[in-house]
Parts: sequence; C-alpha cells; structure tokens
Amino acid sequence: GAALLALAASPLRVVVHPGETTTITVRNLGAAAASVAAAPNAYRLDLRGRPQLAAASRSWLIVGKRRFALAPRRGTEVAVRVVAPRGARPGDHAQVLLFSAAALGVRGVRVAVRVGVVVVVRCPGILRRRLAPLALSARRTARGPVLRLLLRNAGNVDEWVSSKRLVVRVWRGSRRLAVLRPRPRRLLAGARGLFEWSLARRVTGRVSIVVSTGAKPERRYRLRL
Repeated sequence: GAALLALAASPLRVVVHPGETTTITVRNLGAAAASVAAAPNAYRLDLRGRPQLAAASRSWLIVGKRRFALAPRRGTEVAVRVVAPRGARPGDHAQVLLFSAAALGVRGVRVAVRVGVVVVVRCPGILRRRLAPLALSARRTARGPVLRLLLRNAGNVDEWVSSKRLVVRVWRGSRRLAVLRPRPRRLLAGARGLFEWSLARRVTGRVSIVVSTGAKPERRYRLRL
C-alpha cells in the first residue's frame, strides 16, 4: 500500500499575510493514479505538542483546487488565497490545509493517505514574543524525580521552543546540579505546552530551580524532590 500510494506536499508550513496567495506543490509519489481532495481544518497542538485537527468553523483559506486527480509520479500546484475576518487580532492564526488521497489497491482494496500543510495567517499589527512559565511541579518515580513545567506562549506569534529559548537550571545552594533543555517543538500563539525532564536518582531534597525564557526577570522556584 505504501508503494502504491504516497503523497507529498511542499512546503509543509508557510506564513502568509491576509490578501496574499501562496502555492503548495502536491506530488503523487506512488505507482497508482490518485484522486485528491483539499480541505481546510482547524489546527491546534495539545500540551505535549501533538497535532489536533477539527472541522474549521470558518476557513481563512480559499483553495484554488478542491478536488483533482494525480497520475503516478506526477505533481500539481495548488493556489491558496488567505483571507481574514473583520476584526481579526494581530499576530498568528494557524489552520491546516489537509490533502486526502485515495486509490484502488490489490483486489480492489481502497488505499488512503493524508498529508497536512500548516498555513499560518499573520495579521498586521504589533507582534509580541513572550514565553511565560505558569507552574513547575515534581514527582518521584522509580528512576528518579521528574520535573514538569507548564509554559504559555503569552505572545501573539508562534514560537519555536528550542534549547536556546528555554533553559532550566537546578541548584542546591551554590552548586548547580543539572541544566535541562527541551526537545525542540512549536508553541502556537496563546497556547500552553507541558515540558518534562527526568533527573538522576541522587537529586533529592530541597532545590532551587531557575527557568530562563529570554525574558527578564527569570522565574525561580523552590521544590522538594
């Protein structure tokens, strides 16, 4: 089935301003002809950064080709015009343009695949970038303590939370016990994310934890591990 039908789209994420048009290239990399449907979907990320799709109550995307056919190893370009409702707030608003392809496989079995392109509509106005720690907690496991940080994107621009943007340092007095950095992931504007780190078993007792997000002042917590 994978060799029979494989769908690719490029780019997979694009930032566009209202009134602009962008072009998505869709390719059928499989060995069978495919019928493809394009549909805008609402888009968010859960606390752990996993994509969640839902029917869009109002689409910001006007798709030039809603349905089309692709021969094996052929591609086409799909024009997408971006519109914004009146009164849309400044900053980023993300939707997914979902391409669904179907083909007939061996013995008439229907094969289907989907690929999504994240279209971020960046509305004009003052853009703010700010990551705000909301809460820090700890729990003990058989392997050692686990720190859990709840972080909010308090700005209006999608943020890429990398090891340069978020750093967590664990101290006991003047001794630094650990420097923790996140697995890079995206945090949508206004959304919250949960970040976790495992510590060594020997890290116990009262500690001081400093959370740095590039903003001043840094957030400081005291916990018992």
